[in-house]
Amino acid sequence: MARTVDTEAHAVRREAFVDAALRLIQAKGYEQMSIQDVLDELDASRGAFYHYFDSKTALLEAVVTRIVDAALASVTPIVEDPALDAKAKLEGFFGGIAQWKTERTDENTLPRDKMWQHLLLRLAPQLAAILRQGADEGVFAVGSPDDTARVLVALLRGLNDLAVRTFVERDESGASLAEVQAMLAAYIEAMERILGVPAGTLTLVDEGVLYKRRGVGMFVAADAREHLLARRRERFFAEVVDPVVDEAAVLGVAVEDVVARLRDRGAQLRTAETAETAETAETDRSVR
Repeated sequence: MARTVDTEAHAVRREAFVDAALRLIQAKGYEQMSIQDVLDELDASRGAFYHYFDSKTALLEAVVTRIVDAALASVTPIVEDPALDAKAKLEGFFGGIAQWKTERTDENTLPRDKMWQHLLLRLAPQLAAILRQGADEGVFAVGSPDDTARVLVALLRGLNDLAVRTFVERDESGASLAEVQAMLAAYIEAMERILGVPAGTLTLVDEGVLYKRRGVGMFVAADAREHLLARRRERFFAEVVDPVVDEAAVLGVAVEDVVARLRDRGAQLRTAETAETAETAETDRSVR
C-alpha cells in the first residue's frame, strides 16, 4: 500500500527548518551556520533534514524565498489598487520596498547577490505592470516595460544599499552629507530619465529618512540615522526581547532573572572587549 503523506504536517515541519535557519543566519551569518547548527536548534536528525532539503544551499533558497515573499507582501496591495494612478503606485512600490529593506535585521548576514537575484525575478513583473499602466496613461515613456522594470530594480538595489549603509553603518569619517545628497539625487534623476518624466516628478524615498524639495533635489533629514535606528530598536524588542519574556513566563523564569542574565552577559562582553583592546595596543607597541 502506498504511503500517505500528511501534506499539512509536512509543510509545518519544513517551515520549522526554515524558521530555525533564519534565526541562525540572523545570529551568526549564513557562512558560519552549519547544517548541524540547524539540527541542534530543532533537536532533529540529519535524515529529517534531508527529507526536506538536499543541501545547505537548498535551505538558503527557502529562507530567501520567505524573505522575498515578505517584500512582495509589502507592495502587492499597492500594485493591485485600482484607485491609484501609475505615479502613485510607483512611489508606493519604491517606498514599500525601501521600508521593508531598512527594517531587515539580516541584511548583512545573507548572501546579498542571492537575495537580489530572487528580488529581481519576483519584483520586476510587479514593477512592469505599473510601467505598463503608466504608459497607457501617457505618464511614462518606456518602450519595453519588462526590460525597464529590470533596470529599475537594479537601481533600487543600489539606492537602498547606499541609504542603509550610509545612514546606519557608516562612521563619522565616511561620506559627507553633501556627497550623500548628490549620490541620492543622481539615482532619482537616473530613474526619472529612464521613465521619460520631468526632473522633480518622483518622490521615491521614505520621508522619514529623506525629504524632497520639489525642483531643488533630495535632502537627508537631520535625524535620518536616528529614524532608522529607532525602527531597528522597535523590531529588536518586538522580535527578540518580547518573545524571550513570553517564553520566560511559560517556563516560570522571573523577569528579574532574565535581566540579571543579560547584565552578566553584557559584563562578559565588555571584559572581552577591554582585553582585546589591550592586546591590540600591546601589539602596536611591539611593532613600533
